[in-house]
Amino acid sequence: MFLLVLLLSACGAPSALEPPDPRLATLPTDLPAEAVVIPPVPSDPALLEAWADPQVRWRALAEQAARLDGASPQAITDEIATLDAAWQEGLALAAHARAHGYAVADSAVIAEIAWRMIARSHPLRADPAREAAETAAWVEVWQGSATGPAVVTGRLLASAVVA
Repeated sequence: MFLLVLLLSACGAPSALEPPDPRLATLPTDLPAEAVVIPPVPSDPALLEAWADPQVRWRALAEQAARLDGASPQAITDEIATLDAAWQEGLALAAHARAHGYAVADSAVIAEIAWRMIARSHPLRADPAREAAETAAWVEVWQGSATGPAVVTGRLLASAVVA
């Protein structure tokens, strides 16, 4: 057993033996699937294809918002780097949550962090970013690789990251 723990910690993999992050305490532990209303799949398959690589899509949306607000090239680069760092933290927290038995949809984590950061930096672009997140967060559910409760958990985790 000690060897397994040692190997997992050496790999940087989250372990159920690690103490839970305090942000996990805010997550629902018994959210039934029927309590989550899943939006219908978009009728346009191109919309789903557009979110095939959500981080690329969100970077483009963040860059567009910054350009529309007149940000300098360096400010845009810094903003994208900050977004990437927040995603890294959010996805690490999602992996930690999974190690503690939570189902988490990465697409929801990515979408929630992105729209909140775009809204914080570019308040006039908040509504379009939030609308994009309403689609992007559910892609894994529509593809059959996540559940409604996993999306809710992912969005709650992401909210804690950018709070």
